[in-house]
Amino acid sequence: MRDWEIASEAVRILLIMSLSGSAVALLLFILKPIIRNKLPKSAQYYLWLVVIAVYLVPFSCVVKVPANNIMIPSISEIVHENVVTGYEYQEQEMLRRTGHSGQLSREDFAQMSSEELKRTVDVFAETDKTRIILNWLLFSIPIIGFINVFIGILAENGRFVRKIKMSNTSAEARDIEVYKALCKGSGAPRLYRNTSASTPLLIGLYRPMIVLPDREYTDAQLRYVLLHELIHYHRKDIVIKCLSAIACAVHWYNPIAWIVRREIDRACELATDAELIGDLDNDSKQIYGDTLIYVAADSKMPKTIFSTTMCEEKKALKDRLGAIMKSKKHTRLAIILSVALTVLSGCAAIALGAGSSGENSNRLILPEAENVHSMTMNQFIEHTPVGELEITDSAIIQSVLNELDGAKKRWGLESMSINDYPTSGDYFLVRLHQNEEMRGEMRTLCLYNDGADYIDEPYIGIYRANRRFDDIYAVYHSYLNQDNPYDTKT
Repeated sequence: MRDWEIASEAVRILLIMSLSGSAVALLLFILKPIIRNKLPKSAQYYLWLVVIAVYLVPFSCVVKVPANNIMIPSISEIVHENVVTGYEYQEQEMLRRTGHSGQLSREDFAQMSSEELKRTVDVFAETDKTRIILNWLLFSIPIIGFINVFIGILAENGRFVRKIKMSNTSAEARDIEVYKALCKGSGAPRLYRNTSASTPLLIGLYRPMIVLPDREYTDAQLRYVLLHELIHYHRKDIVIKCLSAIACAVHWYNPIAWIVRREIDRACELATDAELIGDLDNDSKQIYGDTLIYVAADSKMPKTIFSTTMCEEKKALKDRLGAIMKSKKHTRLAIILSVALTVLSGCAAIALGAGSSGENSNRLILPEAENVHSMTMNQFIEHTPVGELEITDSAIIQSVLNELDGAKKRWGLESMSINDYPTSGDYFLVRLHQNEEMRGEMRTLCLYNDGADYIDEPYIGIYRANRRFDDIYAVYHSYLNQDNPYDTKT
């Protein structure tokens, strides 16, 4: 592949990931009011991890699904069908204006007239600088955006971590005693008191530590605070926060990715609360809610990727306190539905982002020239035929098949062919009469232009051509000894 082709495919893959993740996110936002009080908070939290997976894993490259003719396409198919990079647009523009792409051989130049050669060279020179700029921008803009956003996230995190570490002091004996009882001898983060922290937090990815604001706690408050942070630690929530931050950096241009990151932080805290209060009675739930109010920060804290906070801001407590007081034991059916919804979300994500298996999954499949014993062509202008032509020369048949090769099926309703012939009335008819090895079947292909060149195989599908039909028209009219009214090269 040429460098610009690699760049084009990379940009498309990035766009597929972004659109697929956003589609799953929007689906979850729609379901959110329905499942809010019906499914466990942990299940609602893990559902958002499916979105992060779609944002970070290029399913269009690693997952292939069989070709099909369903009306609902994958996002991969939509992007490859409709997204044309600037570099590719330049090649199409050159093809439109000169009849040639940017890759010409000596034979191509030798066959040009002097006037055509001059026009082609002028267009090449005009578009050359644009090609270079577009090729550079194609790579640089997403990469520069990612680097800028990710460095900004790391810098903010670094400043916050340094500030916390500089203010750390040893935990009190009572803190350590309660902490050891909760850890039960298993490995656990280090414990500190801190004069700068405004709310309890778990901080650090490789050497985590739990930091307590330097204030007085009752025994119940201290126990709940430490339990809360230990749940974050054992569930690896800091790792998930890192992945959501990376997703935002990769898709920095997509506002939905940033909204998803905020929703994941919210769902994380709700799931932690739900796990902690699972076995508590109503009085204990009230004490835990009071603890959240007591340790809540008075102002919004920096949004860092290597820390989880027990309660960032008092204004954000309403949902959590309401969920605590409404919490209840979930039935086995709710758990089964949670698993089913998670699996379905994952399957939907894969289906949306998956590529199609095989090179010909959505392409027009043509017979080999050796399996076509004759070909008839006819041009129709306002439904009136110009004249039918029958060709048996295998070399000519092969050249026509080469021109038609590579056409890709359109998506959705636009891919359906429901008429014997195009409704426009102006089209070019090609019939391929196949030999006995192909059961003597006849293939009918209608070529027409509707802003772009298309191939309509009646009742089979409509395909978008990847090249113009000028050479086919030229063959037809040269055999009929007429001027080619479709020739746009002059």
